[in-house]
Formats: sequence, structure tokens, C-alpha cells
Amino acid sequence: MDNTGLYTAPNTVPSPAAVTVSAISQADISKSGSATVTIQAPTPSGTFNVTITATVGSVVQSTTATLVVN
Repeated sequence: MDNTGLYTAPNTVPSPAAVTVSAISQADISKSGSATVTIQAPTPSGTFNVTITATVGSVVQSTTATLVVN
């Protein structure tokens, strides 16, 4: 966390993924707080085309699926 209070998560999820964020009031240093935060990998968004090909003996079959994640 920087001096403005902005927390920037790491590029990869740390292990353990739970971190404790603590803060002390600059106006009244007798006041403080903390929270445990679990960092999670971002959910990808977009359209993904997936092709699955299976071969059984001499027979080859393919299917394509489109997955849309918003």
C-alpha cells in the first residue's frame, strides 16, 4: 500500500492468498483498523473459441464451441 492508501495487488496470486491490510489514522493515531483480504485471480472476459478433436481408430471427429464470458 502506498502513502495515499492505494493497494496494488501483485501480478500473480501469492501463497497464501490471504493478506492483512492495516491502517492507522493520521488525524488520531489511537485509531486503527485491519482487514484480511483474499487475493483472487481475475476472471477472464471475452469470447473464446474452443475446438475439441477426438480420434477413435480411424475416425476423427471435431466440434467447436464458443464461450462468452462477461
